[in-house]
Amino acid sequence: MLSLVMILGCGKASAIRRGEAAYNNGDWNLAINYYTEAIRLDPKDAEVYHNRGMAYSLMNDNDKAIADYSEAIRLNPEYGWAYLSRSYAHKHKEDYDKAIADCTEAVRLQPNEPHAYRERAEVHALKHNNDKAIADYTEAIRLDPAYQWTYCHRAEVYILEGEFDKAITDCTEAIRLAPKNALAHTLRGGAYEGIGEKAKAMLEFAEARKLDLQREERGAAKSTPTD
Repeated sequence: MLSLVMILGCGKASAIRRGEAAYNNGDWNLAINYYTEAIRLDPKDAEVYHNRGMAYSLMNDNDKAIADYSEAIRLNPEYGWAYLSRSYAHKHKEDYDKAIADCTEAVRLQPNEPHAYRERAEVHALKHNNDKAIADYTEAIRLDPAYQWTYCHRAEVYILEGEFDKAITDCTEAIRLAPKNALAHTLRGGAYEGIGEKAKAMLEFAEARKLDLQREERGAAKSTPTD
């Protein structure tokens, strides 16, 4: 563990670089320490507050994350990513109205950013506002049609709404983009069940199980030490 003296001994730029390196290595505590030092040296840098907030979020310390995102927004009210990041923290605290408000501000500031629409769609779905969720997922797909997971998430909402044919279409597109997407096969199986296509549903569930097993085997192989 690096000593506090070593952390205090570096300048702002060095602290930020080391904080980013620690963040990318999954050492959230060390990243927070470096970002804190950068903030001590320059308490008006909105991006550093945002980055420290992200480290707190990954440690599930949502209150501290929200405080940092809020300070980043105070310093730079046009910081769209800070609103979006704060929405994640509000969502994890199940404060969905605040999460939607932050997503909406992020959309206003970054109208061509699909992440903002995807995040707002997810929160709408959690609130069972399925029409609004579908609308936001649809806009996210328009902005980023190559992202497989948006089709899966919209398919989930379509299934809840009983729109099984639309769900099958979305799952099929997700599978075209990523043939090994087990979730897409599972959802397509559920949609086939919804329209009474039991045989097709069983094939989809079997394919999903096979893909999940293959993923687990790959993970086990990577974690097995070699001589």
